[in-house]
Amino acid sequence: MNRNRKVISGAVLSGVLAVATTVSGAGLVSGASLTGRSAGIFSDIEKIYSGETTTAAEVLEENDNTVGTGGTAGAVSELAESLAEAAGLEEVSSENTSTEKLEVVTEALDAAGALTETDSEAAETEAAEEDNANPAEAAVPVENTGVALNEGDAIVVPSEEGPTLTEEEQVWTNKLMARVEESLNIRAEAGEEAEIVGKLYAGAAADIVEQGPEWTHITSGDVEGYVKNEFCVFGLEAYEYAKENCPMVATITADALRLRTDADEDAGIISTLEEGTSLYVSNENEEDSDWLFVSYSGTDGYVASEYVEVSLDVGEAISIEEEQARIAAEEAAKAEQAKKEAQAQAKSQPSGGKTNNGAVAADASDAALLGALIQCEAGNESYDGMVAVGAAVMNRLRSGAYGGSIRSVIYAPGQFSPAGSGQVDAVLASGVKGSCLQAAQEALAGVSNIGGCVYFRNVSCGHDGIVIGNHVFW
Repeated sequence: MNRNRKVISGAVLSGVLAVATTVSGAGLVSGASLTGRSAGIFSDIEKIYSGETTTAAEVLEENDNTVGTGGTAGAVSELAESLAEAAGLEEVSSENTSTEKLEVVTEALDAAGALTETDSEAAETEAAEEDNANPAEAAVPVENTGVALNEGDAIVVPSEEGPTLTEEEQVWTNKLMARVEESLNIRAEAGEEAEIVGKLYAGAAADIVEQGPEWTHITSGDVEGYVKNEFCVFGLEAYEYAKENCPMVATITADALRLRTDADEDAGIISTLEEGTSLYVSNENEEDSDWLFVSYSGTDGYVASEYVEVSLDVGEAISIEEEQARIAAEEAAKAEQAKKEAQAQAKSQPSGGKTNNGAVAADASDAALLGALIQCEAGNESYDGMVAVGAAVMNRLRSGAYGGSIRSVIYAPGQFSPAGSGQVDAVLASGVKGSCLQAAQEALAGVSNIGGCVYFRNVSCGHDGIVIGNHVFW
């Protein structure tokens, strides 16, 4: 028989017990089933390694096969089954004997590195045996682990909880933000080819429905769908990202609040604002200040902190339909603005809407070439339409961006199609109409009825600008 003694470290036993009482989902016995029986369980186990006997069978034989019965037997059986599973050892069941189950427990401890074979620990165990005639009452050396191993003591597992989260942080534990410069697509399904149902623009957040390894199911605003994880930040990281990238807003909670010129209740009043009004908070504010430096409609001022609620201005997702409607509204606004500007420009032009932008020196060949282009572009238009085409050519010449001469401007690649197609040369060869030559002379003299416009197209293109005849100029 091998008499080489093995000692179970008390700290290791404590750690095993802590794991057995805290790990969930692995089939380990519950803390309740071990409470009050832990000392008995591990005293049985220790007998194998701290005494003269070295096997579970000898322990049972030495104790008339009574060890591992009753309440202890049940706990050992549960612990054996769970440790066997956790250690990847042979499974045990109700068909196994107490000896076999106890051996599985000790084998699991062996596999976990819980056993040592040092002379000093063996001597320590031998001394403990001499001082404790009853093995069930023998003391097991335990380091300061916070786990009780004495009969009847409650098991206390050391807490590893982190700092308590604030209410705001708790809200963000189930959120994500798009980490993009412009927008992140939200798709109907978790896949690159799935339909795009909405977008998370930069600064927008979403609630997490279910997070997968590559895609996350989210809801935000009126949109529900999937976003790709690589373009997102999650939980508290998203919260920190929001604080770095989203503005802070102060919402007025009082019935009315004065916006003042300085952080003083006697300072001048800029405006009186209603409840619910949102103000952008400046980064220059100090924490716990009685006043907030804010901006409202482009005007900076101060409001009393106690009458506002400060929060992050985080956006929501928009659906594709909402995005299309927004783009259409923006385009309509731009068109209306351009129309107003063109009308204002036309109204400001004196004597029939004409101005003089300065004469340009030219010879007869230049006048004929300009007249030929006018005939090709507006030969069937009113005289004002002819002058407008000539003025557009002269405005290009004055800008210097299209050529340094009338010929180079007219024949610049991709500019005037009649010149590129040979139509202008054909008109020159057959002779230019008198009205077109006159319009060319007027344009060369600096007359313009389109201001500084350099472009024109058929009015059917829908572009905004000054409309003369069948052309719009801008």
